[in-house]
Amino acid sequence: MLVFPPVNYAAEVNVPSYTLKLVSNLVDQAKATEFDCRDRVYLVTTWFKVYGEHRVTARWFNPEGKVQDEGHLDFTGKQDETDGWLALEFLNVEDQAASSHLNAEAAKFYGKWKVQVFLDNNFLEEREFFVRCK
Repeated sequence: MLVFPPVNYAAEVNVPSYTLKLVSNLVDQAKATEFDCRDRVYLVTTWFKVYGEHRVTARWFNPEGKVQDEGHLDFTGKQDETDGWLALEFLNVEDQAASSHLNAEAAKFYGKWKVQVFLDNNFLEEREFFVRCK
């Protein structure tokens, strides 16, 4: 007969308290699920009682399901709340010859995107959003 020692799950899992939201503007920070390809997509984070040195990673997946970009934010939590942000920017979508027109490359940004969020290489969650090129 095999006997396993009792497992203390609370000691093994240390999930931080946090909020995440996707916004198109850092000033008003209204939550958004749709973005224009001329705008940045900001991932705004607030960490509650997370102290010490940490790294937030955002892995951005394009509509084809491939990693488009990965960003990192190192922070040192010294207060009860620590705010930060990472951004995805769609580069070279404007046609330089025509001041208000999108170039042909912008079409690849159209569709459903997702971002995976990690704290210290530990997966926290995934968010989906839609990008349009008007």
